[in-house]
Amino acid sequence: MNLTQEELKNMSEDVKRLNPEICTETGLIAKSERLQSKKVVSNSQAKESPQKRQTTIKMPYIKNLSVNHYKFSGGKYTRPEVAEWKNDLVLEIKRCGIKDWQSPLKLTISGYFKDLRSTPDVHNLIKIIADCVQAATGLNDRYYDVETKAPVCVKGQDPHLIITVSEL
Repeated sequence: MNLTQEELKNMSEDVKRLNPEICTETGLIAKSERLQSKKVVSNSQAKESPQKRQTTIKMPYIKNLSVNHYKFSGGKYTRPEVAEWKNDLVLEIKRCGIKDWQSPLKLTISGYFKDLRSTPDVHNLIKIIADCVQAATGLNDRYYDVETKAPVCVKGQDPHLIITVSEL
């Protein structure tokens, strides 16, 4: 596309922004200038709406992972492996530095499993994960927006959960 200098001057700035190839072919706008203009736009947008933070955590899935307790000698107890998993998740969340985040939070939970038979109902994991996020952040889990995704079966892969925590 060969445009004369006169035709380029008559074009609106919006057309030039939408079609940077036109300007770069003639050498009017260098690549760094285009990048700087994009940065200016993103910085002005960031001032108008604060950047929402997000972190993703990969946790191994263990067989008895449930908020349900077992009864033994008249009391209710959490399985030791589940209590250890919960502590690990709380530590991992704290390590991500989301202590100063604002409520409400959005939790997205998905999982990868060996086969359909070993796949849990991901909805049953919401309570235990929300409790861990609450313990790590101090933000009440009643105000969380929770989304679950369909579990994915991949043969030969270690079962794990992908937990994404983000500000709304």
